[in-house]
Amino acid sequence: MFLAPTSFHGRALDLPTPYLLDAEYEELADLVCSAPRATPGIALLWRELDRAVIVRPEEAPPHRVRLRSCVRYTDLVHPQHHAARIVSPREPGRGDPALLSVLSLTGAALIGLQQGAVMPWLAGPDRLRIFKIDGVDDPPATSAEAHAAEALERRRRVELLLSME
Repeated sequence: MFLAPTSFHGRALDLPTPYLLDAEYEELADLVCSAPRATPGIALLWRELDRAVIVRPEEAPPHRVRLRSCVRYTDLVHPQHHAARIVSPREPGRGDPALLSVLSLTGAALIGLQQGAVMPWLAGPDRLRIFKIDGVDDPPATSAEAHAAEALERRRRVELLLSME
């Protein structure tokens, strides 16, 4: 299983705290639970959801990675700069290199982290990866309030369907 390590070769690693809104947590948990099979990315995302701090929209730290965020990050082990939009596997555009699934190892490692955070994680046996979040941009149409409203509407529809039984 691929998890965010607490140590690597005897050296303690600090894990940054992922921050998520309740609606974001539910959406990501739904993706994990509805996956047809466990993958390393799903295992890492589940671990990160377990570590996440759930916050209200007004308490959410600015510049944090969430679904639909454009994130710029640096691989500190093999110095390279990357940029991608974090997406659900259900969103159109699969195969576009500018899109990064939240169910991938990299997407799961980045979700919920703030700009400036440094995230160590294992990408395989004895293969340490360390990413630094350089920047996070969200288009106005994907504000935290819009995500929360979408989740509330989904929850309302589910409750309505369940009450019809």
